[in-house]
Amino acid sequence: MSNFHDEWHQKIDSTLEQLEKMQEQLGAPTPIVVETNEIEKQISEDEVLRTELEKHLSAIETLQATGADLISKSAGVDRGLSAKDMENKLCALHFMWRDIVCCFEQRHKGHEDAKSAIYRFWEELKKVLNVFKKKQDFIKELEEAAIQPDLVREQEEVLQVIEKDMEGTQADIDTVQQIANDLVNMWGIPAHPVISKNVEDLQATWDTLKASWEERKQKHQDALQFNDSWKKLTDWLDEKENQLDSEAPIGHDPDTIKAQQLKIENFQQELTSKQAVSAMRPWSKAVP
Repeated sequence: MSNFHDEWHQKIDSTLEQLEKMQEQLGAPTPIVVETNEIEKQISEDEVLRTELEKHLSAIETLQATGADLISKSAGVDRGLSAKDMENKLCALHFMWRDIVCCFEQRHKGHEDAKSAIYRFWEELKKVLNVFKKKQDFIKELEEAAIQPDLVREQEEVLQVIEKDMEGTQADIDTVQQIANDLVNMWGIPAHPVISKNVEDLQATWDTLKASWEERKQKHQDALQFNDSWKKLTDWLDEKENQLDSEAPIGHDPDTIKAQQLKIENFQQELTSKQAVSAMRPWSKAVP
């Protein structure tokens, strides 16, 4: 019986030593990673560790069964001390193993949660950047702001659709930012340089896109203003043309001539002010 006791003590002492090292390993924080291949590597390492734990479980169950059998068969004066020593080691084995399993499950869950957030972050970031590129290309391909009334109305409808679409884009940016916040909160850190850099680049790209859009909208507003001013000018010209057609012939007496001269001067002043309209949009190709 003594040989069995000695052999059992050697095995459980060795197992406790191995489990203690594993406990220290699981208690140490794992490196924070942000790339998908890196988190996949950590998940793979978890699976290797799980296999190792399963091997230990079989040995632990054997030690527990053998120990319980030896305790029940203990006899003699030293039975109490021997049984107590074995019970203490079995108790230490039980609690150490329970702690290891708990730490492993927490660690693995943390990795799985991080994996989900990391994949979502990069996928959402890529999606939003692709949307930005398409919008930027679309804005660049828009026809030059028109001045013809019918074309201005058509462009107005297109621009309204784009404007509504641009307003909805902010929600996509907020989603990426929220995922980034969830990640750093999960890690228990204020920020991560890689995540922060990508979020900042995303915001910078959005600011550039908005600037391009605002510039394009301004050109359209200029076209609307020009179109409105040009309409007023042509209406004014039609009105003045009718007035000139209905004017009396040049008079012969001083009072009539003076009155007609005053009308001509007033007309010239009005005409000078209207000439500014044609300079409002030098980039126009033609005026209807």
